[in-house]
Amino acid sequence: MEQKRPGSGATAPGQAVQTVYETRFLAYLSRFLLTFDPAANAWWFRQGLSDSWEQDLSYLSSSEAGGTSSIRQREEATAALFAEFTESVEVGLADYFVGPY
Repeated sequence: MEQKRPGSGATAPGQAVQTVYETRFLAYLSRFLLTFDPAANAWWFRQGLSDSWEQDLSYLSSSEAGGTSSIRQREEATAALFAEFTESVEVGLADYFVGPY
């Protein structure tokens, strides 16, 4: 599959953004933003997670943890939230380089 350069009209109408940016790059960029961008980090914190994008394990010692099922639910919710953030980063990149303008 041919990779197109961002900024050169990289996506055609109806073309998936995923063909432009690798999933690994999007995950890396998302982690970078959550670590170093104050606005992204504040958003993550407002979602009820720790002040770092990295998995917060402090709940493991909490008496309200309720066993492994609640730990698994929290991990799944955190992963879903990270996936949502990564998708918004992907859309932002597409808008920036090919944009609606």
